Amino acid sequence: MFSQLFQVRGAALAACAVTALVLTARAHADADSQLRPPVTLVLDACLDADRDAIHHAVRVELGSSPTAGHAPSEVEVRVACMSDNLDAGVVIDVRPPDSARHYRYALDWSAQPANARPRLLGLAVAEAVDASRIELTALPEPRLDVDHLGHPPDRGHADSQIGSPRVASAWDLAIVAAQRSFTAGEGVRLLGLGVTPRRWLSSHVRLDLDLTAEADTVPVTSGTIEVLSISAAPRLAYRVGARLHADLGVGARAGAVRMRARVSHDSALGAGSLVRLWAGPAATASLGFALTQSVAVDVHFEAGKVAAGGATARNFNTVAATLDGVWTSFGVAAIIAL
Repeated sequence: MFSQLFQVRGAALAACAVTALVLTARAHADADSQLRPPVTLVLDACLDADRDAIHHAVRVELGSSPTAGHAPSEVEVRVACMSDNLDAGVVIDVRPPDSARHYRYALDWSAQPANARPRLLGLAVAEAVDASRIELTALPEPRLDVDHLGHPPDRGHADSQIGSPRVASAWDLAIVAAQRSFTAGEGVRLLGLGVTPRRWLSSHVRLDLDLTAEADTVPVTSGTIEVLSISAAPRLAYRVGARLHADLGVGARAGAVRMRARVSHDSALGAGSLVRLWAGPAATASLGFALTQSVAVDVHFEAGKVAAGGATARNFNTVAATLDGVWTSFGVAAIIAL
């Protein structure tokens, strides 16, 4: 009988303890919701697809429903996408009542699944409202939400550099292998390699300087003609897309060409070699794909016209090799972010 009595008393004590914990947790939640002022939530149009889920998550975290209309006594919270790119994250702007100050917070959810984002945003809004009430200093959002390869900025070492995420470099380097053909009579077909330092002026606009060395060997009846061209091409390019992207560019190409005769017997090629300058306007187009945050590959096309200079080599008074007229170039480039 005594053992049964102790079992009953033990069960009663356990039930009382659980009830006390539940009531305490509820009391804390009620106290938090009572301490927070009413909140007006304004969501950007880019969040329309998850609007109901976001309102529900914010209501759960705040302990009360956010309103759509703003009253003077309410905290106004505006949520906007980073540069209209929903996958990169959002910016939360908190405006306390009766104050000219406001606080902005960047929420990077690029590594989170889409179905977890409303819950994450609800937590962030509640924390932002609480932080604004105790005058915490807001951290600035990253200057760039995505880099030109379509990736969010590298946030390595974020634990030691809170509030200072490393922004993707504005420089990259392209290594290009290409063939250039000139359409004038007996136009040469040059094969070569080039390097192109590239400076990003914005997420879409880029300044390039293409440095290329190309060569060709033209067989003739009396031997060969060796052609070596070194040229540079500054240009301004515009990009659309991110991971899969396309570029269009305009600029000019200028260089020097040397044509040297290699004869197997007496010929009318003339002694030595000739060196000439050439230049003309050029336009480029490319299509590429970012393999990683630091490496991309592009297929490259260039077209231009020699407007000044050019060179022609002859064999027995017959044109044997020409660098003149319209040119076209096809190539493949590997781009490495610096």
